[in-house]
Amino acid sequence: MSGSLFAVPLRLGAIRLGAVDLYRESMGRPGPRLLSASLHIADLVTASLVLATGDDARQWAQPLSSRWIHQAAGMTSAQLGIAIPDAYARLRGYAFTHGLSLVEVARRVVERSIRIEVE
Repeated sequence: MSGSLFAVPLRLGAIRLGAVDLYRESMGRPGPRLLSASLHIADLVTASLVLATGDDARQWAQPLSSRWIHQAAGMTSAQLGIAIPDAYARLRGYAFTHGLSLVEVARRVVERSIRIEVE
């Protein structure tokens, strides 16, 4: 039986909490959609590890950078009429081709200083 394993860091700003190991049956590097999904999983695991107590605090348990990314993905999905996983991939692609971090691209999308265009 063959497969692949990749580790995704659990981080909160500059704090590194560990990593989550993800496995799949097929060999090779993850594509953009799988990579995007794995980073989302890592953000969810991180948020659950640092989850504050109380209903009001729960909405802030997710790192601000993660909230920007999710909001930007939703905005991109709505603007381009594409699925959310594809919107994440577009954001990552924009970040890569422009030499920016994903968080910076997401922040700029949310602030409406950049717009991800149709290819």
